[in-house]
Amino acid sequence: MVKGEGIPTAPVARSGNAPLHSTRFRRDAIAPHVLGNKGKPMNETVRLSPPNSLIFIMDHASGVLPDDITVGLVAATPSCVAVGTLPEVDGETSITFTDNMDFIDAPDLVFSGVISTPNHELSVCSASDERLLTISVLQPSTQIKVFANDRSEPDRIVILVE
Repeated sequence: MVKGEGIPTAPVARSGNAPLHSTRFRRDAIAPHVLGNKGKPMNETVRLSPPNSLIFIMDHASGVLPDDITVGLVAATPSCVAVGTLPEVDGETSITFTDNMDFIDAPDLVFSGVISTPNHELSVCSASDERLLTISVLQPSTQIKVFANDRSEPDRIVILVE
């Protein structure tokens, strides 16, 4: 687990039951992209107020959530990274998947590691188990770096997929 500050302490739903909150978001997709596809850079963004001020980066079908998400901005398992966001009542958080360093506009590296992606998909999911962004990846393990513009309540998160 990577330690930081300010991750909310809230229950997380991972079942097929009704979501904890409805999620309203705007998608600003420049181009849906399969990594490695024709050399095109990938940059896909969503803006929303995540339920429980928390997102999960994982292979949706196989990701195992961290047991303890109450200490720090980031918590991780081999198949999931939990990241705290700006409190949902304070406004929207912009979340971007990219494979290009030029799109990184958040200064703090808050996580660097390999995520298990056996289904060749990487998703950003809400605490109500809703997929917010999903990309295809080429390998069963994916190197990612997560950048944030604040170490406690970021409103800008960029996920570099390598």
